[in-house]
Amino acid sequence: MLVDNGAEADWLVVAARGEDGVALLLVDGAADGLTRGGAPLADGTRSADLVFQDTPATACLASGPAAETLLLRAVYRGLAATCALALGAMERSLEICRDYLHERSQFGKPLAALQVLQHRYVDMLIAAERARSMTLLAALRADAAAAGDAEARRDLGLAKLTVGRSARHVGGQAIQLHGGMGMAYEYPIGHYYRKLLCCDAAFGSQDDHLALLADGLAAPASA
Repeated sequence: MLVDNGAEADWLVVAARGEDGVALLLVDGAADGLTRGGAPLADGTRSADLVFQDTPATACLASGPAAETLLLRAVYRGLAATCALALGAMERSLEICRDYLHERSQFGKPLAALQVLQHRYVDMLIAAERARSMTLLAALRADAAAAGDAEARRDLGLAKLTVGRSARHVGGQAIQLHGGMGMAYEYPIGHYYRKLLCCDAAFGSQDDHLALLADGLAAPASA
């Protein structure tokens, strides 16, 4: 598992399973037995693959059910925060596209005057608004999901799935509407697309959440 900024962290909170169940351990970043391999993500975020080999812990922060609750709360809140991050990247991508379509002219008129591009832009807006609604749902239901509410967990999965689909659609169309300029490293739209791809993969991909949702739907029938 890749950990964002894991190579630079002075302290690490590590989830480990022992005789008493899950435990949250505080580990010194300079502890013996810890190796960190740097691996930048597609969006440039510095991450690290952490390997623990007989690494001592400085303290046990929580164990048993308390640790599981804290861990689940961090996961579901992180999922909701990732949805919000993706929404922000989509909104900025839409702003950049809007300005570009009004400023770029072809055959004597701005690209924004072309109806087919208007329709594509509106589809992007609809996808972003759908993501906004599901992001709000994720924020409202994250703590309930962490507490074990099955319906809330389904809502979080639906939110992540929907936001991921919207992110790929908005980001991909933003590149297409810019033409060759969208691929230029110096231009921001491609960087937002890479951020959206990373948001889609974080805390479970679309396939991961779709599989979990399918399992949930199939469970009553097999009971």
